[in-house]
Amino acid sequence: MSIQPPSEGSLDYEQFTRLFEQLAAVSVDGAETECWCFYAPAASHDWDHPTVYRCVLRLLAALYEDEEDGSPSNIWPVDRSWFVYTDADLWGTKISGSHELISCLVADDELETVELGF
Repeated sequence: MSIQPPSEGSLDYEQFTRLFEQLAAVSVDGAETECWCFYAPAASHDWDHPTVYRCVLRLLAALYEDEEDGSPSNIWPVDRSWFVYTDADLWGTKISGSHELISCLVADDELETVELGF
């Protein structure tokens, strides 16, 4: 096991897997929800070609471990019911979605959350 921190702008593996468990819990197709995963050029280290994957939620852990260096910059389901945005320039990951999703994330003791009021 490595004690190396995640790449800048990436969630650590434990927070990432917990997040997609919560996303699956509120998504219509659960862990089989199809989603898009975008890696910003700074995350993918490829400034010439966009890095976008289409996969199901349950495969996000493999994407993190096997394909790329850390979590995607953006993740969203094909039905666009939620959106995950993280970047090296942010102080945290931002998640947009239903009140149900946000309530589940805030109530989860394994996730560190802050609600932004607008």
